Amino acid sequence: MIVTVSDLLSNLKEDQSQVFTAGGDHNYEYRFLEVAYNWEYGTCLSWENRPPFLEKPWLGSRVKPRIGLNNFEGSDLVYEGPKKALVDFYRTPSAAFVISDRLLDVFDMVDPGSLEVRRVEVQARDGRVPFNMVMPLRLIEAIDAGRCDVNCSAEQQGPRWLRRISFPRGGVIRNDIDTAIHNFAELDMCLWLWSIELFEKAKSAGVKGIVLRTPGVAASRQIDQI
Repeated sequence: MIVTVSDLLSNLKEDQSQVFTAGGDHNYEYRFLEVAYNWEYGTCLSWENRPPFLEKPWLGSRVKPRIGLNNFEGSDLVYEGPKKALVDFYRTPSAAFVISDRLLDVFDMVDPGSLEVRRVEVQARDGRVPFNMVMPLRLIEAIDAGRCDVNCSAEQQGPRWLRRISFPRGGVIRNDIDTAIHNFAELDMCLWLWSIELFEKAKSAGVKGIVLRTPGVAASRQIDQI
């Protein structure tokens, strides 16, 4: 039986903290992993006219609903290098990502209809290049809280009690997620997760600019990169 973070929070009282520790050695086989920009390719993109903090694209969480790509006007994206140095995957200072047509074709083949897409252009040093600003449409409570350590706390902020969740040794994704799903945002980790199959298809297509790592932010470890 899979235990979710919601199950843990349902028993957490106000002004209470609790640490749930999973057994085992945490040597799991991961189907879904976190994607990040590969900084070996140098500088990332600058989003010169990005929206204010509270209006920026956001994947969604328990306390803040998703903010998609229709909440702002235009996208002034700048790359300091030449067009030929651009890669296929970039993170913006928000929950939005910028991907090439080549990578978008991979999504359309492996997991069609799973992304919100907005057509954009990147201003490189020697000209403009068409790209796509994207966000995952799915937001899934995907952590198997019975197989990873979970820290839960309830803290008062003004008149409200705010529940905080963290995964000190990284997250473990449920093994019952539909095999037709290949990417999604995770509700509590606020990360974009890809299936191994999606990453391998991207690698085969010659996509560049991605680091693949275990879900966990500070506790993550690198699995592969392209």
